[in-house]
Amino acid sequence: MNAHGITAVLQGALSRYSYPSVVWDFAHQRERRLPSMREVETFIGERLVSRKPDRVKQGLANVLFWGHYSAGYCKHRVEDFLSRLTQDQLRHATDFLPKAEGPALRKLKSLGLPQFSQVSFLSKLRMFLDPSRYVVLDRRLARLRDAPSRTVFQSLTVYSGIPCSGRNEEIYARWCSLCCKWGQKLRVPAVDVERAVWQLLKEDQAKATSVVSSMEVTA
Repeated sequence: MNAHGITAVLQGALSRYSYPSVVWDFAHQRERRLPSMREVETFIGERLVSRKPDRVKQGLANVLFWGHYSAGYCKHRVEDFLSRLTQDQLRHATDFLPKAEGPALRKLKSLGLPQFSQVSFLSKLRMFLDPSRYVVLDRRLARLRDAPSRTVFQSLTVYSGIPCSGRNEEIYARWCSLCCKWGQKLRVPAVDVERAVWQLLKEDQAKATSVVSSMEVTA
């Protein structure tokens, strides 16, 4: 597949991306549906880097609420997170999150935040800190590890989840870089490229594999 074909497929998939643009509004204690993912990124991102512990806690809880929303147990995960989060963990997160550099998955893991120990949610947290350069690597994308065509995920280590290891962080960094390159071609943030691939995987795994393999060759 050439660059023009890849661009067309990614643009089409992005137009069909349908993950709910939802957050939990702590001020009013209710779920809120926002107009688009841009607003979700702003809502969560501003809280994560606010340097105010209570707002950072709300931002972290919303990463979990949004990430687990389609599974139906988001409120339970938020409640569990809030009940187990310590003041020391929150203080360290409040200090570190605005200064995060690079993929930072292992550094984020070292904060010891409840439910932020594997790549899926660590990468969601990293994405919300800077969606223009960082993306998500979750279990759906990890399916490409076993695809017949070679992709960036070929050497990804996966067990019941995606462990946060040095190798997996390197693969995550390569995935972010690839999404950045195609984001520049499409004139969208890197995260939109990841969302387009995520949508393709939802619809047609063989086509998603072909696109990701071609993305690497023609980047």
